[in-house]
Amino acid sequence: MSAARSVRYRFAGACLRLLLLGSVLGSALGPARAALPPPQAPAPKLPPPASAQGPQAFDFMVGEQASFGFAASQPGPISITVTWQGSPLLVTLVKPGGGILERQGSGSVILSYTATAEDVRQGVLWNVNLRSPQPAQPTVSPVHVKPVKQQPQLLARGTIALHHPPADPSLVQAALKARQAKV
Repeated sequence: MSAARSVRYRFAGACLRLLLLGSVLGSALGPARAALPPPQAPAPKLPPPASAQGPQAFDFMVGEQASFGFAASQPGPISITVTWQGSPLLVTLVKPGGGILERQGSGSVILSYTATAEDVRQGVLWNVNLRSPQPAQPTVSPVHVKPVKQQPQLLARGTIALHHPPADPSLVQAALKARQAKV
C-alpha cells in the first residue's frame, strides 16, 4: 500500500470515528434546542386596515370613459389619486346612494372624501368615473367618393390609485347579487 493511500484511509477512519462519537454524545445529551424567546400575549385586536387598490393603468379614446369600482362597508377616508397625460379629465366619485363628488384637472387630480355611516347604510358599492369634461365632438370628414375611416384618438393615458375603508365580503356578495338580479 502506498503512503498516500494509507493517509487517506487513516483520514477516512478518523472522520468516521468523529461522526460516531458525535452521534453517541448527541443522543446522550438530548436533542439540540434553539433559544426561543418566552411566549408573548396575543397582540390586541386592531381595526382592519384601509384597503388600497392601485395604481391601475387606464387609457381611453375620445367619446369613451373609464370606470373603476370598489367596495367599502365602513365609514372612513376615501382617497382617489389620478395622474395622466392627455386632455383634461373630470374625476367623479359616485356614492352608493347616487350622490357624486367631482374634480376636474389637467394631469393630476386628488379627490378626498370621508364615507359616513349614512353612506355605507345606503350600500357598499362605490364607483369612480373618468371622462372628458366636454362632450365628445362628432368627427366630420369631407364628403368623398370613398369613405374615410377615422382612427380613434387617444384622450388620456395614466394611472389611478384608490384608498378606502375595508369591506365586509358577505355584504359585497349580497350587494352584487342584488345588482345582478336587477339587470
